[in-house]
Amino acid sequence: MEMLTVVIIVGILAAIAVPQYQRTLETSKADDASATAKMIGTTNRMYFLDRRSYADSGSALSTGNNSSACSAAPSHPASDLLGCGYLAKQDWDSKPYQFYAGPTTCGAGNVSCARRRTGSSPGTDGTPYKNWGYNVDSNGGVSAIGAAPTPSQ
Repeated sequence: MEMLTVVIIVGILAAIAVPQYQRTLETSKADDASATAKMIGTTNRMYFLDRRSYADSGSALSTGNNSSACSAAPSHPASDLLGCGYLAKQDWDSKPYQFYAGPTTCGAGNVSCARRRTGSSPGTDGTPYKNWGYNVDSNGGVSAIGAAPTPSQ
């Protein structure tokens, strides 16, 4: 009887602890994404000061962009942030968020943004957090996209 009581108590504790642990992990990923988006926004604003145009991407930064060269072309691709040394090289493909630079994807007035990956990409698991994201405006302000899931999720 005592063993059954111990098993039930451990089961109840696990039922409470596991969802809280998952929320804590997701919040940590979201904090990292917010900081990285802000860093990309800051580097894009520095890029603007030098080139009079923001670097802009229609697609997410990828690890392949790490080997990009600094272009002199007037197109100002987001890979210039890495190629010209404004932004440190990272393993962009393994992050649970995708990162973008410029208003094409992030919206008018935004210099960078982060969007939670969906599907079978690294760090995705179909959690209720899949609609989270962040926009960074040209003044450096960060605004959240999506809402926190309810406790029942």
